[in-house]
Amino acid sequence: MLAQPNIILIMTDQQRFDSIGAWGYDHAITPAMDRLAAEGLSFRNAFCPGATCIASRAAIFTGMYPHNTGVYSFDHWASHRNWVQDLNDAGYHCVNIGKMHFAPRDVAGGFHERVIVENPTSRYLHSGSADDDWGRYLRIHGLERPNDRNKTDPDWLQKYQGVPWHLEERFHSDVFIGDSALALDSRVPGPVSVFLASRFYRPARAVGSPAEASGAIRRPANASARAARRRAGGQAAPARGPANHARDHRARVRDRHVLAERRGHRPHAAALLRQNHHGR
Repeated sequence: MLAQPNIILIMTDQQRFDSIGAWGYDHAITPAMDRLAAEGLSFRNAFCPGATCIASRAAIFTGMYPHNTGVYSFDHWASHRNWVQDLNDAGYHCVNIGKMHFAPRDVAGGFHERVIVENPTSRYLHSGSADDDWGRYLRIHGLERPNDRNKTDPDWLQKYQGVPWHLEERFHSDVFIGDSALALDSRVPGPVSVFLASRFYRPARAVGSPAEASGAIRRPANASARAARRRAGGQAAPARGPANHARDHRARVRDRHVLAERRGHRPHAAALLRQNHHGR
């Protein structure tokens, strides 16, 4: 029996509040996240410490704000000590699979093993650098990263990069990350507690999402009209989810998980805070 529990940290990239179906945004069908929200905790009033992905990751893994790390954008931060090193020292076998955005990229960062998958359209080989693990996987199969699609698709800007993945699903970067995580059991050295940090690139850009080809991700019907008004200088307000977040066929977040007030939910949230842990 393991002396310490296994830990799995799953992170997505630049995921806004309105890309989770459990909160009533029906253009995103997200059954796995809906279940996590319904059976766990879902924070309704949360903020990223940094405006870019690297600044936020540096803050999360060092426990310091950007003004302490000096990482405000695409800056080097791998020299900072992070809490993965503490888990390592405590006897955990630490594995990173997916996007970490260490700078420099290939440092250990406290991990025993890393399967590196950075931005799908990165140009490592063009700049004389080594490719990441997903890029090597593609090239082993005679394939290339999906670069320059904007140059061949005249409607690229109107699609907001939301185009279907053009290769077999198994070659998609997020599928590669998931498959690599599932294969972890065969690589862990003996009975040891594991910390797995798995980071998926979606939904930072909708380009290439396997689900899009089957209609699992849909743009709101009025999205094009809103975008047109913004380009014309109009003052259209950002889209909001439906007024009633709890009525459709999919599982919704239970009331007890609304942990912070938000405009339009103030009376509701105040009542929830008076409920006990079981939501009664």
